[in-house]
Amino acid sequence: MSCEANQLREAAARLLWVAASMDLSMGLAALKRVAQSGGDLAYPRFLKMLLIISESDDRVGQARIAQILAGGLRSMDMPSGSLSAWGASYFGQASQNTVISASTLRSVPLRRWGPVEYLTLWFCQKTQRPYLSDHAFRKSLSSLITLVNMDDEARLLYPQKIIEQLSSGSEGACTRSARQRLQALSEAWAAGSAPDSIAAVAATYPWACGDSSQESNP
Repeated sequence: MSCEANQLREAAARLLWVAASMDLSMGLAALKRVAQSGGDLAYPRFLKMLLIISESDDRVGQARIAQILAGGLRSMDMPSGSLSAWGASYFGQASQNTVISASTLRSVPLRRWGPVEYLTLWFCQKTQRPYLSDHAFRKSLSSLITLVNMDDEARLLYPQKIIEQLSSGSEGACTRSARQRLQALSEAWAAGSAPDSIAAVAATYPWACGDSSQESNP
C-alpha cells in the first residue's frame, strides 16, 4: 500500500473518531472543515475518505457519517466542493496533480456541489478536474450512495435535494447532459433502486460523455 493510501486511511479513521465523539452539529462542522481545508485538492481527498469509510467494516461509523450528512441535508448545509462551471472548459486540461491557486479559481465561474453531484459532474463535464473513468465513477458513486443509505433520512432527503436543486438552480452551472444525468440518478435513487443500479443509470444516461484521453480516479 502506498504512503498516500496509508495517509488517507489514517485520515478516514480520524474522521470516524471525530464523528463518533461529537454531536451531530459539531460533526457536520468537522466534515465541512475537512472538505474545505487544503486548496483545490481538498474535496477530492475528502471524497476518497468517504469512500474508504463506505468500504470499511465499521457499520456504526458509517451510520454516524450518514446521520451527519442527513443533518447537512436538513439544514441545506452539506460539505461541498467547488467545480468550475461548464463554460470554463480550458480548466479540463489541468493535471490532477496540479494545485490551482485560489486567485486563479476566483477568476473563473465556480459552483459548489455536494458529494454525489460533485462526483457526477466530475465524471461527465469538463471542469478543472480530469474526467473520471467509467469504472472509477460507477464504483465510487455506488459506494457513496451505499454510505448515504446507512441513514434512512439521508436516503430520502438526498435525491429530493438534487431534484430541487435542478429545478431551481441557475443556468450555466452544468450542461444539459449533466442535468439530465443528475435527474435520472436522483429519480432512480428516490424510487429505491440499488446503489449499483443507480450508478449504472448515472454512467450511461443520456450518453457517455467522458474523454478517455484525460481520465483519473477520485
